[in-house]
Amino acid sequence: MRPEAPDLFLIDVQPDQADAVRALLRTVSPGAEPVLIPVLRARITAIRGSETELDSYDAVRSRGGGLGREYVVTYRPGLADNERLVAGQFWPSSPPVGAQVSIEEGLAERQRLKVGDAMRFDILGRTFEATIASIRAVDWADAREGGFMFVFRPGVLESAPATYISPVKGPPAAAARARFQRDLTARFPNVSVIDVREILAGVTRVLRNVSLAITIVGSLVLL
Repeated sequence: MRPEAPDLFLIDVQPDQADAVRALLRTVSPGAEPVLIPVLRARITAIRGSETELDSYDAVRSRGGGLGREYVVTYRPGLADNERLVAGQFWPSSPPVGAQVSIEEGLAERQRLKVGDAMRFDILGRTFEATIASIRAVDWADAREGGFMFVFRPGVLESAPATYISPVKGPPAAAARARFQRDLTARFPNVSVIDVREILAGVTRVLRNVSLAITIVGSLVLL
């Protein structure tokens, strides 16, 4: 993990809890503005492109490569620090009528998608079509602002019922981390906390035990 990488992720923050969660996070990291990212779940139901033509959700699912799965999407006015523009504009100063979306570079290459192609999405039963305005390269190792396959131009999804996620650099001390998580869940019982540091510590313990077992077995075989 990078030294500045977040090691706690808050999941399922409701819109009416956003301000209170921000206030709590400011007490954990004074001087750092908390990041709350709006997220929704979406499915691709059709693609109209210069190289790819899928006219139904069944056709999308049969394409393979995970294209028919459910994606977590967001919307924002600018590029994140872990993104770089590869093609198109984020966002055009004179946008066309209708929704616009920016897609991740790897997905665009695998599915042969280009700027100007159209994709139809289903978000909570609402179906709409969006034009690909840009293609982004995402540094997945930098999780300070999350990573998304699809980012929409603001003005389309604000009315949809979204929740928020928040990547946080938690306190380094175990007692302080536990106290923060306890205070958070006491005030916001619906919010889930994923402790990446604890997960990595658990994985490290398992790998050490596996390495020890292999060493013992190998030594016995050699003996």
